Amino acid sequence: MPRCTLANSPRSSSSRPSECVLSSFPSPPPSHPAPQILGPVRAPLPSELPPSPPASREPSPTLKRRQPPESTSEPLLKRPRVDSQSSVRPHHLPPRPVPVASPTKLEPQEDGELKEEPTASSSSVPVPVPALAPTPAPPSFPVRRPRRAVPSSAEWTGMANQSFRHARILKYSGYARIASEHPPTSKDYKPLSHPPPAGSPYALHSLRIARLEIVESFVQAVYAIWCMDQIPESSRNEKSCNRNSWRTTEEAVRAIESKLQAEAGDEREKAFVGLIQMIHGFILSRKVYYAVKGTDAMNDRKLGVIREKKKALELARNAQQTNMLPSPASSSTTSSSHSTPLGGHNAAPHRPPPPPPPPHPTAENSDIRVDVTEMFLLQNRSLSGSVRMVGGRFADAEDTLSLSTLCRHFPRTFARVVHSNLSAQDEYQPDFQDQECELHWPVQSLTGGGLGWACHMGMSMVKEYGKDFGYQSVANPVPWLAGEESLGHAEPRWEKRRD
Repeated sequence: MPRCTLANSPRSSSSRPSECVLSSFPSPPPSHPAPQILGPVRAPLPSELPPSPPASREPSPTLKRRQPPESTSEPLLKRPRVDSQSSVRPHHLPPRPVPVASPTKLEPQEDGELKEEPTASSSSVPVPVPALAPTPAPPSFPVRRPRRAVPSSAEWTGMANQSFRHARILKYSGYARIASEHPPTSKDYKPLSHPPPAGSPYALHSLRIARLEIVESFVQAVYAIWCMDQIPESSRNEKSCNRNSWRTTEEAVRAIESKLQAEAGDEREKAFVGLIQMIHGFILSRKVYYAVKGTDAMNDRKLGVIREKKKALELARNAQQTNMLPSPASSSTTSSSHSTPLGGHNAAPHRPPPPPPPPHPTAENSDIRVDVTEMFLLQNRSLSGSVRMVGGRFADAEDTLSLSTLCRHFPRTFARVVHSNLSAQDEYQPDFQDQECELHWPVQSLTGGGLGWACHMGMSMVKEYGKDFGYQSVANPVPWLAGEESLGHAEPRWEKRRD
């Protein structure tokens, strides 16, 4: 084929652009078109280029040209390497140039190859950062206390009385601090008899500490009622549930939950909303568990009455069917009269009549009614409503309180819950005032348990969060002077059993 060469004369290169001159080869056959120039040709390369390196020498790895994606022999769907910054690109995009550090200095060598100084390159692959993980707790935390026996009735009563006393003190202190923060012109304003010193944590974070006192007051009261429930009944040695006492917590739940939802500032404080909802869910599930036992006993009594009435109806029906049967004398006469005569072999043999079909349900035996009282209906209605509320309470609590919440915002409480050897049945093991012992995540609401663990975890969260604001719990409350009335919602309390 014809070959295109450049005319490289000094005169032609200075006066006009370079042109392509065809060498004197034989003319192509007429069937092929003559070669044509599709566009201008760039200027020739200068003659001052350095000599080429020897053919036997390997090219420098630092200046190795990247191969285009079309020339690679690897499959296109090959999985990229993890430690590389490059990724698989579509073929219609040009390959990115290899970045070269600007301060790198290149010096020519005797064979014309450029050598790079050993400096830090900006194209180095960074070390991948490992995923964030919770800091493991030290081996000495939480403290593994020696196991103790189940407390006696006197010990349960003593713990309940102490928690009730702390609950009353903290509830009054919290609402007293809130009343002192109202404007002086407000009707709800009430100055403190002993205000905290100016600049102290209790003066700088007065409302936050007031909310902590109210939350701890609720946790203390719930724990006190739970302790009283652990005392076995005199008639039978097993735990019980005083529904009358648990009903006194409903007003406190509504008041504290609405206050925290309106005033909680950060995610750590919003976790206490989930704590109140979780404790309320365990209260309802405990009431449901023990109410089912009483409801089953009442249902068994009603079913016993129904079975007795049904048995009486069946006996009356059987006696009636017996009176309708024919006597033996008439049966023998009838059988002899219906005997086959002589020579009547083609007559159909006599078959006994089929047994009577079972009695169909009628209004007499299927619609058996028993008398029920209003209390029976109210208890069943309350039971079904509590079952629906339990699921809603725990679903709401999961929005702001979970194990991940404890890991992020309450690391000490998280370590006490996770690094623990206690089981779900060891709710009596921890001391309520101990802030270093092992805990357990409360997850067994269907068994009527878990409420004690929820109170222990709530106390740990209050103390851990309040430590950043100098919170001292019952060690620094607003004093409740004699003659002053209670403030805020009604106090949860222990009441005698009426059901």
